[in-house]
Amino acid sequence: MIGFLVDNGNDSHMIDSINKLNQHNRCHIFAASLIPLAQTNVLQRYEAFHFNGIMITDSFRLSQQLRHLGYCKKRYYYIKNYEWMNAQRLPYSIMKNTLLHPNIDLIINDMSQLKTIEEITNKKIKYVMNNWDLNVLRQIANE
Repeated sequence: MIGFLVDNGNDSHMIDSINKLNQHNRCHIFAASLIPLAQTNVLQRYEAFHFNGIMITDSFRLSQQLRHLGYCKKRYYYIKNYEWMNAQRLPYSIMKNTLLHPNIDLIINDMSQLKTIEEITNKKIKYVMNNWDLNVLRQIANE
């Protein structure tokens, strides 16, 4: 089972991929509000704390919660927007709990980011997934 911890449902590529993936794999979306276009279960974000599957988020803010999800089998932060680079000063404690946390694996948007992210985090990138690629999501769901 795969879950998506989302900030909002405005990313149409993400919702389309989740809807297609849901046809063959069970999916859940954990969000603060309803996502009308989603064709799967949309649960309140706090329900993620009891989720025992694979969790993915593309929000740096929400990736800070991944380490607290004690029942998850795998936790992924999909680095898509580099929103964390906009901070003038990013405390090491936040980096340690997100990008550097040993239980959070990283997914990047394209191969051009691979070397930079691996050097920053000292981690191997698990997947390269361009814009919520359905084939990569299937690989992750079948882990």
